[in-house]
Amino acid sequence: MRLASAFALAMTLVLAYAGQTLSDEQTPSDGSSGGPVERAGNLDQYFRNELDVLRELHRRELERDRIAAESLENLRKNRPPDPDAEVRINFDNDWFILNAAGGDWGYTSGIRTSAVWPLDFGRESLMGRWRAGEDTTLRSWLLTLLDTPEGPGRPFFGVSLGQEMYTPRDLDRDTVDPDDRPYAGWAYLGALFQIRGPLGRVDTELQIGGTGRYSGAEQCQKLIHENTDAPNPRGWDHQISDGVGINAYLRPSRLIFNLQHPREIGMPVQLGDAQLYAETAVGTLFTAQSVGVSIRMGWIKENWVRRLEPGQYVPDRKIPHRFEADGIELFQLYFFSRLQSQYVLRNGRIQGLPWVESEHTLAINPIVHEGEFGLYFQPVNAVAFIFASTHRTQETRNGVSDSAGHSYGHLQLVVYWY
Repeated sequence: MRLASAFALAMTLVLAYAGQTLSDEQTPSDGSSGGPVERAGNLDQYFRNELDVLRELHRRELERDRIAAESLENLRKNRPPDPDAEVRINFDNDWFILNAAGGDWGYTSGIRTSAVWPLDFGRESLMGRWRAGEDTTLRSWLLTLLDTPEGPGRPFFGVSLGQEMYTPRDLDRDTVDPDDRPYAGWAYLGALFQIRGPLGRVDTELQIGGTGRYSGAEQCQKLIHENTDAPNPRGWDHQISDGVGINAYLRPSRLIFNLQHPREIGMPVQLGDAQLYAETAVGTLFTAQSVGVSIRMGWIKENWVRRLEPGQYVPDRKIPHRFEADGIELFQLYFFSRLQSQYVLRNGRIQGLPWVESEHTLAINPIVHEGEFGLYFQPVNAVAFIFASTHRTQETRNGVSDSAGHSYGHLQLVVYWY
């Protein structure tokens, strides 16, 4: 920009000088257009004026650069901090809501606990060398997703532990129903790796677990039903057979819309945003490709930041490094919704593991859709609560009882350490 401006001005000065010289040569000698001294004075004043214009252009470019650098620094400084650790305890159960088709069946219950904490990679670490390494298409795409001028992505590592239970509609039946899904359980231990950036994130998880008796689903459901006056599930003898499986998940997501609060109130406040995501699942239990969009509306103070537009100034909001003693700097309250479409190649919860023969299996429906609506409430920095309702369309191809799909509720407690 500066080089082009200087070049254009220099060419203007050269042409002006050439034009003035030509004019001198064509001016009559009777002095009607002024003498040589007067013309020289006019030319000197012209050059002085042009140099003043050049200085003003240069000053404005320096000021734009200063504003851009200061705004970027303010965006980084005022970005809500990532927690030093994060623990999530999640309960899924169709008892929390009315199952769309009624009854206690389908994905009937699940529990999951996970903990993540940040990893600080130096320049000599594997991640540091990768960031500074040779350009490739994949590397450029990931860095575009995770690193922006407004701030770099930050890596997290964690572990997860969970259990899932699936049952047919008729819990009183002790024989196989060929039109209903089988009993199934999956219990697993997982390793998590995440990179959270200002405008996107990548989540990965590797799960190793067991089906059948290895999952403990039968014992857990019977124990819960015995103590809650619920019907005794009598068909667990025909569940998906015992087996050990492994599954990997990759989920990149990207912010596509961000509605900022019109006023500068403490940390950046959002009134809404939208994210696109894709999830790839590969393994012996579940293989599928999903795409979806999630939308949030409310009072949001998470790590998304707006892009800095040319010439835009973002002031310093004077946010302290640590939160105020009253602990309400990260108060959040918003509604969220999610729509997802999934192409399923294999579902071991219905078909069993590939090398283990099960007594009762069904063919899967390859196209499954899922919708979710919920509420996120974070009254103080350290704790948040999530409640959501999820509906999933038919997962089996021939399952008559599964034709309406099924629904379940979702409760989650999140504890943050800063």
